[in-house]
Amino acid sequence: MNTVVKADINVTPLVDVVLVLLIIFMLVTPLIHDGVRLPATAHAIVREPPKEKVMLTLDGDRTLRIDGKIVAPADLAVRLVEAHAKSPSAIVAVKADARLPYGAVKSALVLVHAGFDRVGLITRPVAVSGGGPRDSG
Repeated sequence: MNTVVKADINVTPLVDVVLVLLIIFMLVTPLIHDGVRLPATAHAIVREPPKEKVMLTLDGDRTLRIDGKIVAPADLAVRLVEAHAKSPSAIVAVKADARLPYGAVKSALVLVHAGFDRVGLITRPVAVSGGGPRDSG
């Protein structure tokens, strides 16, 4: 009796798993973004990004981050003092979710103004219909 052993790889289960993962990633990826829906403004001042910058982010669930690292609300003042000690001439860029109440953003801004001189709010531009002012002549 001569039996031949077949050593082929069955790729059908592998393709099934890869396709399911692909579909999952395609559905989940648009939901995973920065976590911050920026407020819109039609009158934004666009400037060149500063060389020294401290990014303060307030997510929609009130999570605070300084330069991407999560900070407890009680530790925000201490972390801002540390950031100011490292670079006193830095600009603080505040990136707050549009869904947050104004009071939550204001309380963070008060702590920022206690140490830093220059603070900026990051917004997303809104296209203004009709262009600029019209000429009358």
